[in-house]
Amino acid sequence: MFTWMYWTPEVAIFFACIVVMLGGMTVWELRSPTHERKGFLPIAMGRSLCTSF
Repeated sequence: MFTWMYWTPEVAIFFACIVVMLGGMTVWELRSPTHERKGFLPIAMGRSLCTSF
């Protein structure tokens, strides 16, 4: 299935980290649901990976 891509250990670790982060954030969301709030810009924001930076 993935024979077209040359899988180095670094690439595999990168994708594994993405999967672990998404899984962890899913569990976090299920355990404590997000309460949307307005930030600096008047946009309702919830918990996400990009806003955590």
